[in-house]
Amino acid sequence: YRICRASGSGRCVEGVRPGGATGIDDLSVPGRGEWRFRTWLVDAAGNARRVNASEPVTLRFDDRQPVRMASGVEVADGGIAPRATIGFGKRPTVRGSVSAASDGLAGVRVAVLSRTRGSHRTSRVDTLQTDPSGRFRYRVERGPSRTLFFEYGGGERHRPASDSVGLAVRARSSLSASRSRVENGERVRFEGRVLGRPVPREGKLLQLEAHYRGSWRTFAVLRSNRRGRWHYGYRFEATTGSVTYPFRVRIPRERSYPYAVGRSRVVKVVVRGG
Repeated sequence: YRICRASGSGRCVEGVRPGGATGIDDLSVPGRGEWRFRTWLVDAAGNARRVNASEPVTLRFDDRQPVRMASGVEVADGGIAPRATIGFGKRPTVRGSVSAASDGLAGVRVAVLSRTRGSHRTSRVDTLQTDPSGRFRYRVERGPSRTLFFEYGGGERHRPASDSVGLAVRARSSLSASRSRVENGERVRFEGRVLGRPVPREGKLLQLEAHYRGSWRTFAVLRSNRRGRWHYGYRFEATTGSVTYPFRVRIPRERSYPYAVGRSRVVKVVVRGG
């Protein structure tokens, strides 16, 4: 048999076992890392039959102690969750711990990395240090939906470990109406700005909704410009009596926009009909 570094560098280790052997219980490698192990037959004359060799098997050798990392986003009941949906502009706290054999690892460094939803790029955003009990806390910066990775690089006695949490951030838009009271037949201009960045190059899809007959109903679909600004004019034509209409903007989820479904504040317009 032969054991070589998976990377192909360094020397290989070879060994021989007598015929009839069904296992190797004293296999050893020169050091930590990944190794490739392969066996083949040798006949009584010493001829190797490598054409009948086994497929290579990858072995990973690491004599360091396994490490467990656990992390989660703080939720309302005081516990933690692996995923959470938060309001726009909020800064949740992530709590975690690093331990080996149930003992917290004190004073070790934990790297914090972030990947925005829909992106393949991961960037390092912070480095933490565990407290005497092996715990850590991280106050998340404002921003889009993302995955946060917490990584301990390991040490002479302990293996590396990692964990991750997912954050879905609700989208948000401002909303204002040019007039709060109008007569039937008059026009109101609604306008606002999508607050979350980055805004897609083609603009952000929006749905204008009004609440009437017991539910929210979409009466216009539009897109903002590249800067997130939008406006829409609406003329009231079918109102009788005096009616107060609540309005809001719904921001649907899109693949090109890294935020969860969100809504604006509600504004009200009073319309006096004939």
